[in-house]
Amino acid sequence: MKSKAMDTFSLNQRMDMEKLQDCPKGCKIKAKYYCTNPTPCNGFRYFCESCAQKELSEGGHPHKVTSIIKVIRDCMNIEDAKKNEVEKLYVKFCENEHEHSKFIEFFEKGLIILPEYDRRKKLSDQIQSVRQLNDDFAKYFSSLEELCLDYKAQEIIDKIENEGVQFEEIYQELVQLKQFDQDLIWKYYSDVIQSDFSDQTLMSEFTEQNWNMYHNLCRRAQNEKIASLGQGASGIDRIGQLEAKFDKILQENENMKSENQQLKYTVSLLENQIALLNGTLKQIKIQLQEKNQVRQSRAGQRQNEISSLAET
Repeated sequence: MKSKAMDTFSLNQRMDMEKLQDCPKGCKIKAKYYCTNPTPCNGFRYFCESCAQKELSEGGHPHKVTSIIKVIRDCMNIEDAKKNEVEKLYVKFCENEHEHSKFIEFFEKGLIILPEYDRRKKLSDQIQSVRQLNDDFAKYFSSLEELCLDYKAQEIIDKIENEGVQFEEIYQELVQLKQFDQDLIWKYYSDVIQSDFSDQTLMSEFTEQNWNMYHNLCRRAQNEKIASLGQGASGIDRIGQLEAKFDKILQENENMKSENQQLKYTVSLLENQIALLNGTLKQIKIQLQEKNQVRQSRAGQRQNEISSLAET
C-alpha cells in the first residue's frame, strides 16, 4: 500500500509553493526545477525556469531542467520497487524458517560439535540478517517519504546514493539464499553432513521433504568421500564403512516410518473402541429410559386402583 507521500507524487497535483526553496540565483522566484545533468552544476541544482534558460542562453552550465516532482517521483518509484522486493524476500525467508525449522535446528546443533564453531556462518544468522534488512529498509524508505513532502530532491538523491546503495549490496547477497534447496544446506552445513552427528528427537520431526533432502545430502557426502579415497585396501574398507553408515540411516528412516504407521493403527483401534463404547452407552441409556417409563406406568395404574378401592 502506498503512503500519503507516494500518492502525492503519483498524481498531477499542484506544488505546495510554500515548501519550495527560492531560486539560488537571487531572483526570489520559487525553484520548481532541478538540474539532472550529472556534471557539476556550479554548486546549484535548484532553479526557477527563467534562470535556467538564462544560463543556457549565456553559454553557462548545460542544465537538464526537470520538474522537481518528476525527479522525486522517479526516484521513489525505483526505491518503492526495491522495498517490495525486500519484503518478498523477508516473507519467503519466514516461510522457509517455519516450514523447515526442525531441519535447520538439527544442522545448527550439529555445528556446535565442530571446531571453530563461533567462526562458522549459520543459516540462522542469515535469516536474522533478512529481518534486519527488512526493518532497516522500511525506516530508510520512511525517511525518504519525509523528504518527499518537503520537495528535497537533492537530499533524496544523496540518501539513495549512500544508504540505498548499501542496502542494495546487502540485498544482492541475501537474495541468493531465497531458494531453500540442497545446495543451500550443503553450503552452510556440509561439515555436519559429513560428520557422524545425529539427533533422533529432531530427526523424528523431519518432514518428508526434509528426509528426501537429508538422504540426498548424505549420498552427496558419501560420493565426495569415495571420490577422495584411494584404490587401496584401506580405501575399500572406508567405502564399506560409508555404505554401512548410509544403510543405517536409511534403516532408521524406515523404522521411524514403521513406528508412525503402528501408532496410527493403534490410534485407529482406540477410536473404534471408543465408538463402540459410545454406542453401548447409548443403548444402556435407552433401556434405562424404557424401564423408567414402565415403572412410572405401573405406579400410575396402582395409584388408580387404590383410588378406586377408596371410593367404594
